[in-house]
Amino acid sequence: LGQWKDKTENISYNYRPDKLTEKHEYLFEKMTPVSGTWGDCEWILKDGILTINGGTAKSTNVFPFISDKVLVRPIDIQKVEIKGKIVFDEEEVSLEDLFSGCSKLTEIEGLDKIDMSKVVNINRMFYDCNLLRKLDMNGWDMSNVKKCSNIFLLCKFDFIVMPLAFESEGTRIDFESQLLEGYLIIGGDASKGLSLRE
Repeated sequence: LGQWKDKTENISYNYRPDKLTEKHEYLFEKMTPVSGTWGDCEWILKDGILTINGGTAKSTNVFPFISDKVLVRPIDIQKVEIKGKIVFDEEEVSLEDLFSGCSKLTEIEGLDKIDMSKVVNINRMFYDCNLLRKLDMNGWDMSNVKKCSNIFLLCKFDFIVMPLAFESEGTRIDFESQLLEGYLIIGGDASKGLSLRE
């Protein structure tokens, strides 16, 4: 993903050449911006920053940021910026593996702009985001979530703001025990932020 140069022949490529010539020296020069859509939400990946505009997104059970021109790998994403409200027109939404494998991701801005009210599945949503130290899920409506296994598997959070607990058929549902399995809470309050240690 990016601009490459064959230094031997002094030829530049917009993407890594499919076929490399033996004994030629190749140099990676810079990242190439890549864009696409998730539903009708336009996104662009530039210099490691994935910017997602608002709109109507689609249910997913795989990493959805795929361009028809070039392979975007989760490892290419270092920061996510969500710029507008993201909604869904489906009744039961899956966000399974949404940011799964983004092992160089260090920051997410605007996570509260995703309308979670129809989401039923968040399995592995942040799987292997091991450089993401802070996460703010404040304001998430998780009243319809039925699946949340391995959402934080291989993550190493220092600080997290949890979604609010809710009542379902007279029973208080609190996601702390499921979402924070394996962490030691060393201070704070779930609604304002918890300091964590593995």
